[in-house]
Amino acid sequence: MAGLLRDRRDRERASLERALLVKDVDELLAILTARVEKTGKMVGGRKAAGVKPKECVAHIRQHCMDMVLEKAAAAPGAVPEEAAPLPADPAAAGPGFGMPENVWESLIDAWAMTPETVHAEREEERRQGALTAAAAAAALAVAAAAGSFERADAAEGAMATVKGDGEEEEEEEGRGFDDDEDDEELVATVNMGKKKPAGKAARKTSGKAGVKKGPPKKDLQTLVNESLTAWLRAVIALAQLTRAAPSTAGIGNWGILQAMNVLAEAAAAEENPSGMRVKGSVLMGRGSGVAIKVKATDDAAAAAKQWHQLRQAFDAPNSALLFHLTNHYALVFAMRSWTTPDGAVNREILTARKGQRPNTWLPFERVREIVLGWGGYKVMQIVDQEGQPEPAPEAAAAPLPDAAP
Repeated sequence: MAGLLRDRRDRERASLERALLVKDVDELLAILTARVEKTGKMVGGRKAAGVKPKECVAHIRQHCMDMVLEKAAAAPGAVPEEAAPLPADPAAAGPGFGMPENVWESLIDAWAMTPETVHAEREEERRQGALTAAAAAAALAVAAAAGSFERADAAEGAMATVKGDGEEEEEEEGRGFDDDEDDEELVATVNMGKKKPAGKAARKTSGKAGVKKGPPKKDLQTLVNESLTAWLRAVIALAQLTRAAPSTAGIGNWGILQAMNVLAEAAAAEENPSGMRVKGSVLMGRGSGVAIKVKATDDAAAAAKQWHQLRQAFDAPNSALLFHLTNHYALVFAMRSWTTPDGAVNREILTARKGQRPNTWLPFERVREIVLGWGGYKVMQIVDQEGQPEPAPEAAAAPLPDAAP
């Protein structure tokens, strides 16, 4: 898994370097690490002691703003230097032409920072901070008036949220890779072994023959922000995985599915002693790139259809279902459904909320709530490709009755 994360980090770093037109962005990490450590946290630290990608971007942005103001103070009234003119033949200027040596200057240019914009942004930060502090004080005052000091203290700085089923669950460290956009990427790279366009990434043919309309181009600031955040996610995830007390929080659905690809390739090359040519796909969840798409607007008929599709995948030969639920991954060990005498239909899956023993019958309604709660929560299907038949078309599949368990 560490190898997969290193590969991802390197890809994201190369993407950021292309966006910024620089040769190396690693020098950002030294300044970032120092700034983060001054706050009592660390890159890759555990839970409250760790730092999230957006916080890292904010630290880097603050450093850029400091540089802008320091440069303005050192040379008040200085006129910015004009950019060097492009040569008549850019290829003759060599491969490094036009690539800034200083990654910080490149970020400042990409973010269009000037002393005026920096002062305005910091003034807005102070205003927002004052509003936040006032709101927090008001909330504590209301809690104190109600006599709930203990509850107010517990709420302040808590990392857990209470879900609808009454279970207290900690916030996941590694949210980031497994969002809806990453699931679209998975469809194109690992899902079912077929490369298909998905969702927003799919190109649509316009009315004119031979002309294709792609997604709109991103402006430089958006491109840099996305590339920087993606690279920092990989940096943090790798630091979490390789620390003294490792955490697999950064290994989401993408890592599991790519690891299956590695196993399948090793089996094909006779390097895998087990010989299992496993293949994984995202089966059920919200967003695009899933076989069973769950939406908040689904009615009872749609939910029933989703149950039957899930049951068919569960019953498929040489197949297993892996559920990424809140803070956990666990197999789906069994499924059952029955109708009560008053006509109510009950549907449940047997899984595990903690550990890997089959110990929790989870209502299908709760399964739907979980996968709707975050784009990374999914049900994945794992199959052994040896002798695995092609799945039958959905139209040919007969519905399964809700029989007594």
